[in-house]
Amino acid sequence: MDNTTPSPPSTRRAQIYGWAVFLLVLIVATMLFGPVALIVLSIVAGGALIVAGVRASGWPRPVLIVVGALLVVAPAIVLLDFLTGSWQITVH
Repeated sequence: MDNTTPSPPSTRRAQIYGWAVFLLVLIVATMLFGPVALIVLSIVAGGALIVAGVRASGWPRPVLIVVGALLVVAPAIVLLDFLTGSWQITVH
């Protein structure tokens, strides 16, 4: 009899599946809820990058924190710009 243990799933394949599921959720949420979904996903992704940056070591740490902070703050800046009327969207 063969007493070999099954090999664990590839972590690279699991990462690819994870990104595929994330993109699928992003596409479906954007189609259903539009800008609100993009705002929520931007804030969630920014928060995840900040947490990853806090846990990271080495050179990517400040990059992850800064990019995460920009993703969290960007929706608020855009909404304030809309509310003040300085940025307008026209459809031709």
